[in-house]
Amino acid sequence: MALDLLPRFVGYWEIVGGLLLFLGLFARPAAAISCVVAVAAYVYGAAPRGVWPIRNGGNETLLYALVFAYIAVAGAGAWSLDRLTKTLRIRHRGEVRPATSGTFIRSK
Repeated sequence: MALDLLPRFVGYWEIVGGLLLFLGLFARPAAAISCVVAVAAYVYGAAPRGVWPIRNGGNETLLYALVFAYIAVAGAGAWSLDRLTKTLRIRHRGEVRPATSGTFIRSK
């Protein structure tokens, strides 16, 4: 089986998207793009060899596409950098800071 069925940028995206998903940073868009890439890989690489994924060698590709679709819908999870940045933004918004006139206001 040829290793160069898909364009070169797909390999670059697998490196970048895999790193983003591992860190949990921009996980939803990275998973959505990875899902589209996995479906394209299935259609381009495995589907021409037959109808059934178990016989055409595309079952792992479809499994990856489903996992990426789940992450795109559900999000990265509790231990992700997305959750950490969201928590830090919420804490920063609720912080009390001094106003220019000498009174204290609550930031929004």
